[in-house]
Parts: sequence; structure tokens; C-alpha cells
Amino acid sequence: MMNIGIYYFTRTGNCKRIAEKIAGRLHLHPYAIEDDVDWSGIKAYFKFQAYAKGKKELELRYEGNPQSMDRIILVSPVWGSRMPPTVKKFLKNIPLEKVDMIVSSKIDQMRGIDACHTCVHIKQSKKQEDLMLNEYFNRLG
Repeated sequence: MMNIGIYYFTRTGNCKRIAEKIAGRLHLHPYAIEDDVDWSGIKAYFKFQAYAKGKKELELRYEGNPQSMDRIILVSPVWGSRMPPTVKKFLKNIPLEKVDMIVSSKIDQMRGIDACHTCVHIKQSKKQEDLMLNEYFNRLG
């Protein structure tokens, strides 16, 4: 049996909701990826730029050992067509071919995730979210 870990990073709660739907369907527990940055407010964009360019280092917190998993299902928002710095750091030591990346965004698609095992882009609408997740589950078997 495959050892699967479900992880998510969220600022608004959308990715947590998606991760919980996936976890419920697979009878697993989703794990939050947290960092030491306050991403709220207007200054979040400037913080994103500093962390995305590597000018500042993030401290991450999460449960489990994702490196030991056979498959990681990672639910992430899209920030300016990019992976949030928190997610980028989380993936630093995980082979992307082990990752099913589920991204949620109002308009953007995430660049640079083509090397992942599976990539699912969900536009933020309830109907589209459920449709894309059902397609994803059908692929899982």
C-alpha cells in the first residue's frame, strides 16, 4: 500500500478546504504547512518579493516526514503565477515526481510545476473545484 501524505499551505482557507476534501475521500489526515511570516495586509506583496528572491529565509512548521512518503498531495495557492515561498521551501528536498500538485487560484496558473507527478489547476469556484477533484480521484483509481 502506498504511503500518501496530504499537505497544504493556505492564507485564505481555500487550500485547507480542498485538502480536507481530498483527505476525507482518501481517509487520511491533511497537514498544514506553516511559516513564521505574517502574510496579511498590503505589505504581503513586498514580503512575497523578498522571500521569493531568497533575500529572507523562512522557518517552516509541519507534521510528519514528507521525505519518507511514496506520494505527496500538496495543495497550494498561486501567488502572481508563482509558487508561494513557503511551498517552494517545503518542496526543496522532495523529488517533484513524488508530488501531486493541486493549485487553487482565481485567475492564475502556477508556473514551474510541470515536473510534478500530477498537476491540477482549480479556479476558485465551488462547481469547478468539485469537478476537478472528481477528475483527479478518477485518475487515482
